[in-house]
Amino acid sequence: MTVLSENPTLDLRSLLLQLDGDLDAARALLTMFLEDARLILAELRVLGDSAEERRHFEIKIHGLKGACANIGAERMRARCLALEMLARSQAQGGLGAMEDAASALEAGLSEVESSFAAVCGMANAWLKPVY
Repeated sequence: MTVLSENPTLDLRSLLLQLDGDLDAARALLTMFLEDARLILAELRVLGDSAEERRHFEIKIHGLKGACANIGAERMRARCLALEMLARSQAQGGLGAMEDAASALEAGLSEVESSFAAVCGMANAWLKPVY
């Protein structure tokens, strides 16, 4: 087995199958995902605990969960699902548990980012021209 199929943080094999093996498209998609995910997480950190902000939080997490599924970041998708369910179940004014879950989500994003960097490094080595 290759690292492409053994990586539980980022399933690059599935992503490449969706993109007909286009590694450049995978890089571009993952780069956009990481940028968007960082912005979403930063936004989630400053939300208050009003009903409107709680709903905004749920919508943002739901969208991030879908993006994770699209790129094959299954572990982070599961964290988003847990956070989304937690947000729905929290009583008004109780965001402490969600802040902890958001920290776990940030750790998940770091894992995806590290996996992406490692895979890109290997891909660059594989694609180097041999003279």
